Amino acid sequence: MAEEQVQVEEQAQEESKKKGGKVKKFFLFAILAAIAAAAVRFFRGRSSEFEEDEWQELPPPAGA
Repeated sequence: MAEEQVQVEEQAQEESKKKGGKVKKFFLFAILAAIAAAAVRFFRGRSSEFEEDEWQELPPPAGA
């Protein structure tokens, strides 16, 4: 009876390790995806034709 209990505990530990591995892989994938998205957004923003202060000149006010 004690041997059966030990086997059940070992199986439970193995299952928790498997589940932990899946969670770890998911978080690693999520972190890598976030880094890639940040890099793409950074380089897209830097490739614009205009400088930060050259966006658009406003027309003079109507009363002037």
